[in-house]
Amino acid sequence: MAELQIDSTEQKIKETARVHFLEKGLRGTTIREVAEKAGVNVALVNYYFRTKNKLFIAIFKEKFLTFNEAGYHILTNEEKPFLERIDDFIDHYVQVTLEQPNLPIFVLSELHFNDELKEVLASIKSQT
Repeated sequence: MAELQIDSTEQKIKETARVHFLEKGLRGTTIREVAEKAGVNVALVNYYFRTKNKLFIAIFKEKFLTFNEAGYHILTNEEKPFLERIDDFIDHYVQVTLEQPNLPIFVLSELHFNDELKEVLASIKSQT
């Protein structure tokens, strides 16, 4: 039962951080704010994620993969003609943007302001 509590606490922190990071970005979000909204203390956030940057990178990776993973598979599906893949990719991009309107701006602006994220993307690319 304790393990379930740990997982749910960690998830609660991540869900709260996700909302704040998408709305305010890395620089506009504080660990104290995330902890307060998640109903935990700052030490607990630091226990799970060590730093605000590590928490942010966990959220960024998740959001970036949401944004791009399916698109990558659509574009590399050689069973469909190229123009059909492009059409499917655009449909996917529009659907993701409609469901999560802040997501494209979040990904692009954070990449623009945080050079460390280029390394994160390189590590994601090497895993695919």
